[in-house]
Amino acid sequence: MSPAQAENTLLAADLLAAARGGDGEAFRLLVSPHLAALHVHAYRMLGSLDDADEALQNALLSAWRALDGYQGQAPLSHWLYRITTTSSPKVIHATGRRPVPTGEIGHQQPYPDRLLDQLTDADADPAATTERRESVALAFITALQRLPAKQPAGGSNPSGRTR
Repeated sequence: MSPAQAENTLLAADLLAAARGGDGEAFRLLVSPHLAALHVHAYRMLGSLDDADEALQNALLSAWRALDGYQGQAPLSHWLYRITTTSSPKVIHATGRRPVPTGEIGHQQPYPDRLLDQLTDADADPAATTERRESVALAFITALQRLPAKQPAGGSNPSGRTR
């Protein structure tokens, strides 16, 4: 482990301890590097920017409340993805939306390019950038919404790549 990696690990451990002690700013610093990717993850399952916003807000609230349950055996991002995956279908249930019948488009909103740009590194491989953009294309989202309720979460993984 490099000195920079060791310093980042110690900082993350300090932030986690502070967040567990009720420090909201420490929690914000812990989760902020993951927010854009978690938002896209929720959008892929819901196909609605507004619903993705709500799902992410619910996921962060759940993570804040369950922070003592995070054991640190896996990266924080994996834990946050799991919570977001669980929170997203609850938004559909809470809003009373039904799964989209075959042949209908349903309740969808395009994902703004300005938000996708937050996920793209300046040095990113152009193919990876294209893949990320295609993963939120409306046609892709339409296909996901036609899957049974528990299926959409299996369509992506924490790296953002589809299987």
